[in-house]
Amino acid sequence: MKYLNLILILLFSISSLYVYAQLPQNKYFTATDTIYAASEPDYPPFCIVNESGEADGFSVDLFKQTASAMGLTVKFKVDNWNNIKKELEVGKIDALPLVGRSQEREKVYEFTSPYHIMNGAIFVRKGTTKINTLQDLKNMEILAMKGDNAEEYALRESLSSVIISKDTYVEAFQLLHSGKHDVVIAQRLMGLQLLNILGFDKIVPLDIELPTFSQNFCFAVQEGNKELLACLNEGLAIIIANGTYDKLQKKWFTPEMQPRILFREKLKSTIYILIPFIILISFIAILILRSEVKRKTKDLRQEIVVRKQVEESLHESEKKMSSIFRVAPTGIGIVKNRVLLEVNPQICEMTGYSKEELIDKNAEILYPTEEDFEIVGEEKHFQIKAKGTVRVETRWQKKDGSIFDIIFASTPLDTEDLSKRTTFTALDITERKKMEKMLIEERDKAQQYLNITAVMFISVNSSGIITLINPKGCEILGYTKEEIIGKNYYDNFLPLRLRENMRDFALKVFSGGKESFGYHENEILTKFGEEKLLAWNNVALKDNDGKIIGVLSSAEDITKRKKAEENIIEKSKALQKQFEKSQKQRSATTIVLNDLNTTTAELKAEITEHKLAEEKIKRNLNKKNTLLQELYHRTKNNMQIISSMLKMQSRSIENKSLAGISGIDFLHDSFNDVINKIKAMSLVHQKLYQADDLSHINLKDYVKDLVNLLMISYGIRSESLSLKLDLKDVFVLIDSAIPLGLVLNELISNTFKHAFPNNKNDEIFIRLFQDKDGTINIQLSDNGVGIPADIDLEKVNTMGLQTVFNLIKYQLKGEITYKSDKGLKWNIKIKDNLYHERV
Repeated sequence: MKYLNLILILLFSISSLYVYAQLPQNKYFTATDTIYAASEPDYPPFCIVNESGEADGFSVDLFKQTASAMGLTVKFKVDNWNNIKKELEVGKIDALPLVGRSQEREKVYEFTSPYHIMNGAIFVRKGTTKINTLQDLKNMEILAMKGDNAEEYALRESLSSVIISKDTYVEAFQLLHSGKHDVVIAQRLMGLQLLNILGFDKIVPLDIELPTFSQNFCFAVQEGNKELLACLNEGLAIIIANGTYDKLQKKWFTPEMQPRILFREKLKSTIYILIPFIILISFIAILILRSEVKRKTKDLRQEIVVRKQVEESLHESEKKMSSIFRVAPTGIGIVKNRVLLEVNPQICEMTGYSKEELIDKNAEILYPTEEDFEIVGEEKHFQIKAKGTVRVETRWQKKDGSIFDIIFASTPLDTEDLSKRTTFTALDITERKKMEKMLIEERDKAQQYLNITAVMFISVNSSGIITLINPKGCEILGYTKEEIIGKNYYDNFLPLRLRENMRDFALKVFSGGKESFGYHENEILTKFGEEKLLAWNNVALKDNDGKIIGVLSSAEDITKRKKAEENIIEKSKALQKQFEKSQKQRSATTIVLNDLNTTTAELKAEITEHKLAEEKIKRNLNKKNTLLQELYHRTKNNMQIISSMLKMQSRSIENKSLAGISGIDFLHDSFNDVINKIKAMSLVHQKLYQADDLSHINLKDYVKDLVNLLMISYGIRSESLSLKLDLKDVFVLIDSAIPLGLVLNELISNTFKHAFPNNKNDEIFIRLFQDKDGTINIQLSDNGVGIPADIDLEKVNTMGLQTVFNLIKYQLKGEITYKSDKGLKWNIKIKDNLYHERV
């Protein structure tokens, strides 16, 4: 039995750790917690009131010691049993120290393990002979305390049709002593003790067994209060293990408190007074003694049976504890003076040591540094003094030298003597810490994208309430973020004429009547009453069941652009009218010239000069008209390309959402890809506007600027990457430059994202030149990880790579090949002869 107390400590520690794992953080009791408990006044020796009017007794004392072992403070009140039982049920108090476990009470209370087991008894007035079995109670008046186990037992077994409940057993015994009613049913030890205190020597218990009235005394808490229950169970285990329980038993259950001692004292006095009747009294004493011995023998046998049951239960618990020790998913061990005495297989698996390599070793072997070892020791000493247990995050080191994070918890057998054995548990939280760090980084990245993007992002739920807005959105609407979040989008940010139609359309989408929001343009209303025209691209947000629960939208203010387009169209119409007018004037002039054949040579010369001037004006008008048409054509085409990319990205996000992927962990990648594509297209126009020739751009300058833009976008520093460029002057038309720019953007972006996972000696080489036959060659290579040999990139179903192959092969009618050899090498060949100059 030398390990019995240790096994109890482990069992209660693990059960408490399990309950703690199921609770929200900061819900576990600490040394500052106060428990409000209650005790009945007359239930000796378990619950009594001392001379100071305070709650006392074995159960009260035991509860206080249990709470103290867990670092808890207890405040007791005294009241009748039925009252305090109801107060616990409704939560006015936290716990009761003495509650007999029963079927009825298990429905409303949570019980600790039992700490005392006793049997009930039937108390009658001396001389009662008409009760020999339980059946004899059928028509008798039975007294019991209101709400007590005895009352519940009498009602449950239907012992009699007349069961009388009293607030206390003192009142019940007083009635029986005065000759009223027939019997009192109560717990035997308490009844004998109370009769001794009251001096009622004419009431005795019968030798009739009550087979289903065995009281398992426990601590009780309100149903659902698992954290307090775990605390009390663990505290009980501690005081049983450190001997406090045995001391309290000796204090409250001494032989001098038994009623038979009082009887012998009275018998002794009677002998001195009634000498003439000494023989008769001796004979009576012998009969009483034999009856008492018989009763005590029976009680002793019953206690032996109960003790065997307890020992069997403890033996079974020891076996279960041993099984838990072996198979528990967390590491468990035992130390003394910080020397390892026992470890379970999980400790060995976590650290890489064998059991033999750890036993009898100082626990410092598990820590990476002496500082870590000392910090845990100091924290352990501090927490044990404060609340009797330890829980701290620290680091351990495996046998191979690798370091991992753990949650370390321990409980000493004796909080006053830390040199005794201590149990501990260790839970590996390395992966959890990595995930927490990664989630924080991803969240910060996504927030940065939202903060710096040049378009408005807004999220609206199915009720029309705005749940997200970025700084650009606040700028467009003219409100602060606090003024927008939580407001109804339709009622506050749309012109009155659009509200109903937009609300009805959204309801149809949320209810499944329409497939998606898609792309659209509509006006919004700013804080200052101004209307702005926005171009919207929308993605439906869905739950795990595929139900649409909201919409995430990106929007661009196109008010100025629309006005510019309208101005271009109006100017084009004016130029057309001017040209038609010039045509009419030229026709009229030609007719006049034909009629004036006799005009002098000088006049002919003037007419010829005038005609040349008209032709020059006509060519200038044609060129300007063509320029306006080209600007309109290119603006329209570029907007259509951007719209197509956003729609393709939208469908990709929706597909991921349907697959159960949600959150910001893929939104920022989608936004970044679209923004980089738009920047690649914008760079073509920037180079075109900077050139003297409005049709051609220099690919050499374009490639340099595109690489720099992408390095900034992906946060790549020049010192961490060796970039080698061999670029010749190669001029291409804008119709070829835009798709070629999208291809280069995709390939360079993929290199930055996937080629260098280790960030060591990274190198990228880009070569640009033109053959004698006009073939343009672009070679892009890196020294990264490459791709597996069994993967065909042309068949990989991703939007980016499919776009690359389609643009080169089908739009530019060129060739694209790749090879994975110490990295990935791309070779592109095109001819810039598919399009012609329009300006």
